[in-house]
Amino acid sequence: MPPAETGIATCTLLTFRTAAYPVDIFAAYGSIADYLLGVCDPRLCDGPLRLFELGSLPVAHARVGYRAEVLVIGNSDHNVPLMMQLRQARRFPTAMPLIVHIHDACLLNLCKRVMEAEGRDFRRALCTHYGLDPSRSFDFDRLSADGIYGLRPLFADLGVDAIVVNSQAAAEMMASELPDVPLHVLFHPFLPVSRRVPNVPAAGSLRIGSFGVAGGAKRTDLVVDAFRILRRDEPDARLVLAGFDMAAYAAAHGLRPQDGFEIHDSPTDAAFDALLQSVDVAVQLRLRSLGESSGPISRLLQIGKPVILSNIGSFADYRDVARAVDEPLEPADLARIILEERTMSRDRQVRLDAFRKAHAPDLFCRRLGEVIDGVTRSRDQDVGSVADLTGRKASR
Repeated sequence: MPPAETGIATCTLLTFRTAAYPVDIFAAYGSIADYLLGVCDPRLCDGPLRLFELGSLPVAHARVGYRAEVLVIGNSDHNVPLMMQLRQARRFPTAMPLIVHIHDACLLNLCKRVMEAEGRDFRRALCTHYGLDPSRSFDFDRLSADGIYGLRPLFADLGVDAIVVNSQAAAEMMASELPDVPLHVLFHPFLPVSRRVPNVPAAGSLRIGSFGVAGGAKRTDLVVDAFRILRRDEPDARLVLAGFDMAAYAAAHGLRPQDGFEIHDSPTDAAFDALLQSVDVAVQLRLRSLGESSGPISRLLQIGKPVILSNIGSFADYRDVARAVDEPLEPADLARIILEERTMSRDRQVRLDAFRKAHAPDLFCRRLGEVIDGVTRSRDQDVGSVADLTGRKASR
């Protein structure tokens, strides 16, 4: 949770503050000061949310009659304490349904970190749960290419009642991981963007944005090369690169301010929102899809920014409201597309208005509530069936 600046934390806060039912959020905080900053977040005012330190989760399990427990999880190291605490708390019997909302369909990094923290051998765990040959490669790329995503070692013994994902692409990837657990496809909510007015760039200068962790998997090199081509004709153009560890990437690749590169390393939520609003067009690419959803894409579209994205995985869900591109893509091609997308067409604006309504955070909360209701009814029916069976046995 904020003040930690992670995408899933911000998404969770901004989504569930619109819920029509009370929500208690348990999150890991680095210090008491961080927890107090989180509790005092003005975005919690007049909403259904309460924040608690993650360490209090076992007590809550024992003392509070929650309707359900929802684990919101991704693949980064930030999620390790959350997963560890849940696994520990679930060692004690509970009648509380468990719903897992997965933002990243591939959880191999999380699985490895959790296995290491529990003193378990990652390779042996995968061999046990997937029937793998111990002599094979355990490289994450090779594993995921073979349809192994790490969910089984994490969740097989936790009594998961349902899994929620943000896209059909993620659902198709994960269908064989826990085949006995119902899988529900919702969506990534379109989240509000703070209306802080960004610094106004020079009149007529083109500002291109690329948001998130940079690297080859996100085709940052292609975006940079396309920008350099554009700058030959538009010398005042700027490329805004904002995300975790962006300064290190820029230094390693010689991206200098005097060459038009604007580097923002791990910006705060408010600064990130301002940067989203400051660009004319954004480029969000993936070389390969692992079913992950994208907070920056939904927030850019929420404020009506033209977005160029890869026509793969969950990103393809946005092809009606963004410019979807296929690989192979050359820098000159991308440069041309950026200029074409500088202004969003009227037809796409109309489609985007309808898309926003269908992806509102309060609608997500309502749909999730329906999933929880379905799980509860199923559990009640199971209990009733056991009671009937017990009654028949007793009457003999």
